[in-house]
Amino acid sequence: GAAGQPPEPPKLGPKQPDGTFVLPPGPGERVLLTPEEHARLLAQIDQLQKQLAARKPAPPSGCAVRGRVEKRGDTLVAALKLTYTFHTAAPNAAVALGGKRAFLVAAALDGGKAPVLDTTDTGLVALVPAAGDHALVLDLECPVSGRAGKTETGFDLGLPRAAITTLALDPPPGVARLTLT
Repeated sequence: GAAGQPPEPPKLGPKQPDGTFVLPPGPGERVLLTPEEHARLLAQIDQLQKQLAARKPAPPSGCAVRGRVEKRGDTLVAALKLTYTFHTAAPNAAVALGGKRAFLVAAALDGGKAPVLDTTDTGLVALVPAAGDHALVLDLECPVSGRAGKTETGFDLGLPRAAITTLALDPPPGVARLTLT
């Protein structure tokens, strides 16, 4: 690959008559895999993916939510910018971000890189490739709707249980009272 980029993984060659695959790792070299070896490697990949999925994501240390209620056509939405701060002790750490009832619009890790995000039962989880201090920004939109049996309207947003969470919300014109639960 190019400088600073990981090399591209080798491509599987055609299946041989005896069931093996040819992997060309370098010029003039060949590696043969039996169907059993290939199946073992696939099982190992599956096991590693399950281990990664079983990792419990840690909450961020800070979550600052800034937003306003806007009209999109005939619908009201809460347009939110969430800024997370956290420290990871090891590479490939999982960080819980929340946002279960929201729609992702944009995401940036450490000032611009696109983060690796996964969707779980509790919302989004970021897989952070490097150890250290990080800032992750998500732009989310939540539908604003009426509350059953009440004269209120609102939106639901799952948060990640950060040690410090701040909220700044610009209400729509004419709204005199906000309730946070």
